Amino acid sequence: MATPSDNTQLLINYWANGGNVFDLAHAMQAMKELVGQAANSADVRANVFADSSIFELALLDEPRGQTDSLIDSAQRGTSAAAGAVAALQIVDRDMRPPRQIMLDGIHDAAMGGLFSSADPSGLSSWISSPAQASDVIQGVIASDPSPGAKAAMLRVIRDLALPADVVRALAGSSAFASLDDQLSRSQWPTAIRVVLQTLSAAARGRIQGDAAKAALASLPTFGAGGFPTIPAPPVPVWANPRAIAAGVLGLITGGIAAAKLAHRRR
Repeated sequence: MATPSDNTQLLINYWANGGNVFDLAHAMQAMKELVGQAANSADVRANVFADSSIFELALLDEPRGQTDSLIDSAQRGTSAAAGAVAALQIVDRDMRPPRQIMLDGIHDAAMGGLFSSADPSGLSSWISSPAQASDVIQGVIASDPSPGAKAAMLRVIRDLALPADVVRALAGSSAFASLDDQLSRSQWPTAIRVVLQTLSAAARGRIQGDAAKAALASLPTFGAGGFPTIPAPPVPVWANPRAIAAGVLGLITGGIAAAKLAHRRR
């Protein structure tokens, strides 16, 4: 396993320079390792992950590069690189782009599990700037080309403690309306559109419900900048966050794979 600093530098280099499918596989592995390292160490999270603006860079720079086209080519079986699908699936069975791996990892780390409690800092401890985070979050919701990345972001908004500034920005944003418009015109399979519509409604409802709390002076603070943070919504006792996450991602991934298989058969 590489060090947190090495994983950070590999990701930054990949986003800046792009690469082939094997470079993407290395970036996916680096993100998996880095999110795990940050989840297990408050120091790594603050002084490597957040300080290097990994959250913001992943969501801003990655969609502009070759990542999605490389994954699409591998899934369609049109990649010229021998073993492209195997190279990606060895790292991640569902061939998620690094930014989705990051969002899913942050969600899982913050939600906790059967043997760990939820992290009250939520998203706040993973970001370098609420203003920058707000901008890239809105960009994912409104215009990210990957339905999996959109779904992962909507789950973060729905479930985690969020910086008050992010909640304020989302409450006044047109990002959810843009997503609704995109879904009404999208050629994505019905299952994907239904999942995204459901997640969008839940995320928007959470933001609207919590917007008034953003003005409170008594909010707890987290992150290197001491960001005022709105606590996560309560989780029903019967809900297993990891099982719910797996179900959502399975539906998204399965829908994408089925759609691309049908395309190949035409």
